[in-house]
Amino acid sequence: MQRAPTPWQRFRPLLPALLLLVCLESAAQPVAPPPDPVAAAEPTPEERMYQARNLGLRAVETGVYTSAIVFFTEYRRLAGPAEPQFADATVHLVRACLLDGKPEQADEALAFHRQNSPGLADAYYQNALSYSQAATLLARNEAKLATEQATALLKPGLDPEYRRMTLRLIADAQVKQDRWPEAEETLRAILREFPLAKSLLEVRQLLVRACIANGKFAEAEALLAEIPRLHPDVPASEIGRLRTQILAHMGKLDEALATYRTVSSDRPRRPDAAWWLTAFHLGGTLFQAKRFEEALIVLPDAVGLAVNETDRVQTMLAVAECQIALERTALAIDTLEKFRRDYPERQEIVPVILKLAELLRSTQNYLTAGDYFGQVMDNEKAPPGFRYRASISRGWCFRDAGQFDQAIATFAAGENLGVTPSQKAQSLTLAGDTAYHVKNYLQAAEFFGYVADRYPTSDQAARGRLLEARSRFEAKLFDQAADSYQRFLADFPQSDDAEIAELEWGIAQRHGADNAGEHAQALDTLRAFLARHPQSAAVPRALMEAASAAEGAEKILDAILVLGTLIDDHPESELFPQAIYQRTRLHFFQADFAKAVADATLFLDKFPLLPLAVDILTWLGDYYANTEDYEKALDCFAQIHAQHALSPQAPTALYEAAYCAYQLQQFPTVHAMLANLRTMTNPKPTDQILARAELLEGDILSRDGQYAEAIRFFARARELAGNTAVGIAALGRQGEMFYSLAASDQAKLADAIACFKAILDTPGVSADAKELATYRLAKCYEMQGRSEDAIAAYLAIVFQYEEEVSQGKLRDWFYLARSGYDAARLMELQGGQSNIWRAARVYERLARTGIPTAGEALKKAEDLRRTHNLSN
Repeated sequence: MQRAPTPWQRFRPLLPALLLLVCLESAAQPVAPPPDPVAAAEPTPEERMYQARNLGLRAVETGVYTSAIVFFTEYRRLAGPAEPQFADATVHLVRACLLDGKPEQADEALAFHRQNSPGLADAYYQNALSYSQAATLLARNEAKLATEQATALLKPGLDPEYRRMTLRLIADAQVKQDRWPEAEETLRAILREFPLAKSLLEVRQLLVRACIANGKFAEAEALLAEIPRLHPDVPASEIGRLRTQILAHMGKLDEALATYRTVSSDRPRRPDAAWWLTAFHLGGTLFQAKRFEEALIVLPDAVGLAVNETDRVQTMLAVAECQIALERTALAIDTLEKFRRDYPERQEIVPVILKLAELLRSTQNYLTAGDYFGQVMDNEKAPPGFRYRASISRGWCFRDAGQFDQAIATFAAGENLGVTPSQKAQSLTLAGDTAYHVKNYLQAAEFFGYVADRYPTSDQAARGRLLEARSRFEAKLFDQAADSYQRFLADFPQSDDAEIAELEWGIAQRHGADNAGEHAQALDTLRAFLARHPQSAAVPRALMEAASAAEGAEKILDAILVLGTLIDDHPESELFPQAIYQRTRLHFFQADFAKAVADATLFLDKFPLLPLAVDILTWLGDYYANTEDYEKALDCFAQIHAQHALSPQAPTALYEAAYCAYQLQQFPTVHAMLANLRTMTNPKPTDQILARAELLEGDILSRDGQYAEAIRFFARARELAGNTAVGIAALGRQGEMFYSLAASDQAKLADAIACFKAILDTPGVSADAKELATYRLAKCYEMQGRSEDAIAAYLAIVFQYEEEVSQGKLRDWFYLARSGYDAARLMELQGGQSNIWRAARVYERLARTGIPTAGEALKKAEDLRRTHNLSN
């Protein structure tokens, strides 16, 4: 007699249909779990087991998968290890876990069964467990293992529904592995073997995808055309979606986009894998075609359609790439910021933060960008390459923001994050470059030295040593710079920079030279460079430096010869004017005036408007003025004012031109030039120049006897120049004018005396100025009849001269002689034996000074003693 089926045997035919749902991606809306049932009477253990099973099935049907897991776990506990109940509970529990997106928990359930089952003889449940294992592997993205597990099920005698389900699972696994030809074959096998199955729409839809992937677009079109006939209930939007895929893969983007737009309004408002794939592929294809605006029409739809985090992340990043390509930086920043907030644990977070930081830097948000770069830089889990890249970019952010100390520190920190010697060296090089940029040359030299010393095999080593030398040169540590250049030449003789380094070595030696011998060493280095590199583009520079070294070595003629080589052989060089200029200067220094004038003339003929022409004209003007060729001197100074009006020397040149006109007695020209000088504003004449102009105006008036008018100009000069030499001269001129006016108005003598005393009371007045003021003061006393005061003033000059000569000071003897003779003259005029004796003593003092008139003074003393019978 046949036994009645057990409850799980009654439910067994439902298993294939239930397990088929595992292969379908579905997102259930959460609902409140049903309340725990309250039994009217205490159920038996078997009834509680069936009750837990039924509650689990009901939870699955309503989409409350988490509750289903709880009920099936309870079902498994109540069933215990008894088979096949244990297997039945495991199969349902695995299904609930997979539907809830928890493949790891499903795997644990299968492992639990393997470890605790006493043995399962029922073939049906063996197949169910094997299928569950394959489905779990597929959910865990282990498609290859899933294929192998499922393929093992395809053996003779397998239940037809299980075969169909297994084939479908294999097809899904093949799709995940992009094994589209095999997937197409498997899907066609399903249609061939199960033509009346109810779930063939999805198979045909997937087959369309497979034909597209295999480039069989005509077959895909044919399959698509059959779907509405075979499945009349399929929505038009689904046909349009598939047609969009076909057209996009065929490259017919205009038609694909138009088709998508006709159906996109009917797309699901919840995540949908098929629709996501269509929108994402179309958007990506448009992006690849650089049709970024149109890609941004489609890709935002794909973001909402993504069924899992990976797809959503991929789509968000595609949107950001489009926004970046369209230079919609603000929108791209917003997209990436949302990614950073929503998916901080994703593996893409590091490149996303890097891209976000780069965008922020491009919008000049340097400090915010620097913070993001810092997050990557400090993230020990980030790949080393990303951390190094972040350190470099963060350093540039600080540099762009003007925070140079932080930039230097950040670049330097990149050394420890670099993977290769070149990367480490590059970090130190950037630190050195930044320090050099802010003129912190000592720090720059230190970093560049580290590059060469720590990473001698890197591609930055040679540059590091060369920049170390240049940094030390800029820091004016010329000896150290020369040493670094020498090391560079020894370590990197084949470098492309060896030639220029050899020249710069000689230049560093010249700048560091403290004596003629060291300058001579620099000259030797520079001459060696010229001998080894006669065709170098740097030859003119080397010649100019060699000339400077020769001058320092006190080899002026050698310097002139070197400059001559530059002038004769390299007239096209930008240093050609400088060479003529320097040779002109050296000729003047050597007092070789004919050659100096010739070179000056050559320079002015070729480069009359260069700033250096101002110095040439000044030297030439001074030379002509010193030789009293005032017409040529005037022309030189006038050219400065006319051709170099903005030169700082223009006001001085205009005054000198006026002075030359004064010497030529061209007084209207003088007045015009000085009037022009007073109106100059750019450059503005100094008070000293303006004071000298007032002195010159006063001198012209004094020549014409207009002493009172002249006093006004001299007073103005004194006011402008103060207690400087020019101011003291102006005060002296005033005194002289008052003295001259005293010839008709004795009262002016008091004003004259006041001027000369003021000079004597002014601290810091030169000995010559004091001597002249004292002499003029004596003359005033003499005019007043104050002979003794006059004699005292004259003798003060004599005594001062004697004292300074005794101290080894060289003095002009003119006012010594005049004062001595004037003092003796007044003594003789006073008469009397004692005054005559005093006069004789004065003449004798003059005779002892050895001045040119000493013989005459001695004769006068002897005549007085003989005439007046004076004893010694």
